[in-house]
Amino acid sequence: AADTHQVKINALPDVNFSPLDTAYCINHSSVNLIGSPSGGIFTGDGITGSTFTPFIIGLNTINYLYKDSNGCSNSSSKITQVVPFPVANISGLDTICDGESTLLIANNIGSPVWSTGESTAQINVSPDVSTNYFVTARNFCGSKTDSFLVTVKPIPVSTISHDTSIFIG
Repeated sequence: AADTHQVKINALPDVNFSPLDTAYCINHSSVNLIGSPSGGIFTGDGITGSTFTPFIIGLNTINYLYKDSNGCSNSSSKITQVVPFPVANISGLDTICDGESTLLIANNIGSPVWSTGESTAQINVSPDVSTNYFVTARNFCGSKTDSFLVTVKPIPVSTISHDTSIFIG
């Protein structure tokens, strides 16, 4: 006689969580996450209990781990990006002489837009008069503008006058 054993195979629990947007600004308020089914554990950067606080810039992986009464475990993972505020900062030579040019550099800006209409990290300018230049940085979290004054000094003028008297010594 052969022994017969019955084996029951339990399905893995269907696990999910919400709400988690694909991106947040660094200053965004904390987000209370809800796991389904309830009773699981959240893990990942910025997680405290079931709350996600977007404070680590970059990609963040959030996991929800759940184990049912049968001992079967499953998890759900989602990625969100925490985006910093845009930064606009111009550097360059702030004083030139008439007829000269200077290189202005937009520092730490991914996609700068200059008041000249250019959208490169560096622009070469040769103003005829003192001019204020602006650069704007924009991203998911807003925009930031910086200004930079290039002062144009006139070329010194030298005058030579002639003497009408010559002294021999």
